[in-house]
Amino acid sequence: MNEHKYFFTGMPMVYYYDFVSIGPKGKVHKRVCLRWIGGTTVSIYNLSFGDLDSNTGAINDEVTTNNRDRRKVLATVAAAILAFLSAWPGAYVVAQGSTDARNRLYQAGILSVLDEINEQLILFGRCHGRWEPFRKGINYDAFMVTRRYHPPASVIRMPRNDIPPRMSMLQ
Repeated sequence: MNEHKYFFTGMPMVYYYDFVSIGPKGKVHKRVCLRWIGGTTVSIYNLSFGDLDSNTGAINDEVTTNNRDRRKVLATVAAAILAFLSAWPGAYVVAQGSTDARNRLYQAGILSVLDEINEQLILFGRCHGRWEPFRKGINYDAFMVTRRYHPPASVIRMPRNDIPPRMSMLQ
């Protein structure tokens, strides 16, 4: 992604990435957390993201910070997802906004960098309870990504299915 990003810290084995949003509201600590939610043939992780409560360590995903750095924050979340998928290349990451408005915001953010996403990731959307390859013009209620495999030229390509098996727990 070519957007400016915040520096973030994290420990991939712990599955969280922290960074600080800086803007008119001051410094706001943010956290991206990836939690394993299941999978038998593939590992599926739920992404949660929001302001970090320094007292409890909890993520508040319902607050609107309004620090005038939305694009930079979303680019940083995307960079954290890429860092996670670099450590766990076969994993799938699922994200869903806490509200319909947030889902629309996330989908708009995805659409603005869709070509860049498709270079590195395979993107899916959930519509009417079913996962499908992400398409423009469809309103999705959740999103899922996995890393696109780029084997070296010396590796013989074997046929494979890029679409994950039906995941009843997510539908």
